[in-house]
Amino acid sequence: MPFETTRKPDFQEDIRRYGKLGERMFTRIFSQYARKRQMDLIDVSEIQEFQDVDIDFLISPKIVDLENVNLWRILKDRDIRKFEVKVDTRALTTGNLPFEIISHNRLRGWSYLTKADYIVFFLSDMECTRISSLMMVDMPKWKEMVESRRAHYRINHIYNEGIVDLLVPIQEMRNEHVIVHERTLLGK
Repeated sequence: MPFETTRKPDFQEDIRRYGKLGERMFTRIFSQYARKRQMDLIDVSEIQEFQDVDIDFLISPKIVDLENVNLWRILKDRDIRKFEVKVDTRALTTGNLPFEIISHNRLRGWSYLTKADYIVFFLSDMECTRISSLMMVDMPKWKEMVESRRAHYRINHIYNEGIVDLLVPIQEMRNEHVIVHERTLLGK
């Protein structure tokens, strides 16, 4: 039986409110990481070619020409790390992360569309007043794990938006080493 959420999300409002907050947090935290490694942190969240493949940021040891984007070359380059950022307001209470299978537009969810190497989840309270932690997920490994156990996960329908997620237990992701980095952010 599917799990039905009582939250009435508004997709565009969520992007504006939560998505941009997550992107600011990512920049603040990961710019230090990139700088220490003499790499560039590149925000591509507003570039359509990257939006189409659900990538928000690149961390690269080389210069990336954003004026003449060669997406195929960037996707194939293993030196360039690709990140998608998500803010989740339910994981702290449910113990699950959403693996989106159907999107708000009734097409394949971001979990299938993304070409990101890593999904960085910022976990917050329901009102998104405080982000308490981050989890960095190895996306190819997570996708493989979910596909191999798909029938095992509960389904979450968000009816007024058309979104359908598989709810994946965070502890299972830890056990399978799909979460490659975790960090508490309280007090930050």
